[in-house]
Amino acid sequence: MSLRIIPANIISRLQALGAGQTPDAPNEDESAAATATRHAGRRNDNGHYDPSPIDVAVVRIMLAKATKLPVDVVDGIFELAEYWVRTTTAADFSNNMLYVSSRSVQDRFLVRSLPIGFTSEHGGDLDLKGEPAPAKPLNSTVPANKLARMADYPLPKLQGPVRKVVFKFTSHDQGWSGETGGLYENSWTWFEAGLERLEDSEIGAPRDPPPTALYRQALRPVHPAIEEVKEEKKEDDEHGETSPQEPQFRYEFPLVQSPKWTVCRNKRAHRDWQDHTITWACYDDVQADTDGGKALEENGRGRETGDGEFVRNLQLGDVVTLWAKARFPGWVNNVKAASIDVYWAAT
Repeated sequence: MSLRIIPANIISRLQALGAGQTPDAPNEDESAAATATRHAGRRNDNGHYDPSPIDVAVVRIMLAKATKLPVDVVDGIFELAEYWVRTTTAADFSNNMLYVSSRSVQDRFLVRSLPIGFTSEHGGDLDLKGEPAPAKPLNSTVPANKLARMADYPLPKLQGPVRKVVFKFTSHDQGWSGETGGLYENSWTWFEAGLERLEDSEIGAPRDPPPTALYRQALRPVHPAIEEVKEEKKEDDEHGETSPQEPQFRYEFPLVQSPKWTVCRNKRAHRDWQDHTITWACYDDVQADTDGGKALEENGRGRETGDGEFVRNLQLGDVVTLWAKARFPGWVNNVKAASIDVYWAAT
């Protein structure tokens, strides 16, 4: 690959590595330091280095040149090594405990991921731990070539770049129940995944030079679904004519748990805090009508969540969300913390 077709930010990263700098080392040149900081990966709580998209591109170039291996083989090595970009959104409710119940709000938005392929909000505000997307229909998704112009780092070119989504939450129910059955059976407090997409008309022209700021108002819900609110038509007092009203929408929440979207239920009648870690991976292949699907359900998960379809179908720009749920009088979903990790291939 000729250096003349490699983006300048990748070239500067290669030059920094050639000068003996580690990914975390400061650069003496101020502008180069700012660039390196903005595009560098980070060490997570376990001390593992999570690469940035530019880190992946640089290592890919270096490995291909050093080994003379075909690009497809290099990409296969990356897959086996799980050398993927990871984005994390985490919310801590320990100082202001979250209670989800039928007496108040029984469908509560918790957190959302960054759009797939993006590593920050670019100075905008996606309200990652605040409110759900506006209850408006999705008219047109943002084309991939437009998304690519919204970042100053390479976005994935794969049709399905996501490798796994990891949901973590600490929770418990009200601690008592008249229901019987297995540990998770007849539990009416649970967590559900959701999906949002960017509305093209809300984005406008990408900023030049990039990056383009990202905002919650540009998001539209795919799941949970929305429904139009039917209101009585109002007449114009002066002319006695019916004035056109802009359609209004609201979220539609089914009464029962969805086998396709349920991440995990709380253990029934357990007052102690429970730490849950649920991974949905693109390579999962557990069908709902098998013993494996039955085992998922017995362990509190949605029976249709083990086939990997959700992860494989995630597209560039998609946003994963997590909701807390409770149904019926007496049931309370107590939530202390929640997070979403999304791992995607940057090549």
